[in-house]
This record gives sequence, structure tokens and C-alpha cells, in this order.
Amino acid sequence: NSHHLKSVTMKEIIAILLTTLVALEVSECTGNEFVPVTNVAQNYHRDINERLVEQITLELQASYIYNGYATYFQRADVNLPGLHSFFSKASQEERTHANMIMDYVNKRGGQVTLNNIAMDTACSTIAKEITEVHQSDDFGRTSKFCICGFIANNDIDACTSRRSPSWKEALMAMEDALAMERYVNSKLLDIHTQAEAKHDAHLCHFLEHELLDEQITSIY
Repeated sequence: NSHHLKSVTMKEIIAILLTTLVALEVSECTGNEFVPVTNVAQNYHRDINERLVEQITLELQASYIYNGYATYFQRADVNLPGLHSFFSKASQEERTHANMIMDYVNKRGGQVTLNNIAMDTACSTIAKEITEVHQSDDFGRTSKFCICGFIANNDIDACTSRRSPSWKEALMAMEDALAMERYVNSKLLDIHTQAEAKHDAHLCHFLEHELLDEQITSIY
């Protein structure tokens, strides 16, 4: 009986210790705190996880924008089915990329955090960031993603394309898509550079074989 009591007491002590440890971990984990799976994560760093989570958000923003463009070109007063199909496929591709990165982060023992995405925020954020990266407008336009702004806010003054012939709307949309793909590619290259600095060969391989090749094809 005494042995049984000692056994029960030991179990209770272990249970208390485990409960305390879990409580401490939960109390320390606030907001978007990085909590890796320590017995899985190897040579996988907090800042790399943050960059990958940012890339997931960017891919989902691109998907949302492309889906909006697809819907725009399906409008009865626009009716360009070829562009509707193009942007629908582009939207699906970006969602696929986001899911691939989420799967990768989990396989490396990282932590996926999903951020809120609204169309107006996605449009303004992407347009601002592209402008900061590419100060000069390669296409001679002073406003990128104006169709995006029209879709987000239904503001006819957001884009002169609503007063333009359909071929010009198509050209503007393809210019926006090219700018988007170049920007997404530049962010992937930044992650690759950071992964090289961390000697993270596996992440470099993943980026090169699963994402960067497709980005070059999209730009081409």
C-alpha cells in the first residue's frame, strides 16, 4: 500500500509539473510569438519563419487581387473571357504557392500565422510597396493597380480605365500582373539570400525548385 501511495504521489507531482510548464509556455506566448516545434526544427530560425509568414500573406494578397481582376473582366460591360480565365488561373496559382509555403513551415517545425486580408488593403499595400521598390514607372503610368482600386471601392474615379477602351483595360491589367510577379519574385529572392546567410540548404532548395522557377515563367 505504501508503494502504491508513493506511485500515486509521484504521478500527481509529474502532472502538476507538466501543467505548470504548459501554463508558463502559454503565458509567454502572446500575439504572434514564434513557438517552434523544438524536436523538429533544425537550423530553422525565428527571422526565417517571419519572412515565410510574410510571403504567405503576400501570396494570398496576390491571389485575392487576381481573383478580383478575373471577376472584373467577367463583368457584362467588360466581357473579356480570355482575361477572366488568365486571372482565375493566376489566382489559383498564388493560393497554391501560399499553401506550399504553409506546408513547408510546418514540416520545418515552424509556426504559421494567418493575417487578415481585405481587398482595399491588399490593393493599397501592394501598390505602395511596388512603388517603393520600383520608383520609376516602366510603363509610363502614374498609377498602378487602379483597376484593383475600382474593384475594392467601386469608385469610378479610382481608375480612368472605366472611360477607356477594353484593350487599354486589358493592357493595364497585364502591366499590373507583371509588376506583381516581379515584386513577389523579389521577395522570394530576399528570403533565398537570408536562407543562404543562415546556411539553410533545405530552404534554398525549396525556393529554387518549387517557387522561383515558376515565378520566372510567370514573368516571362
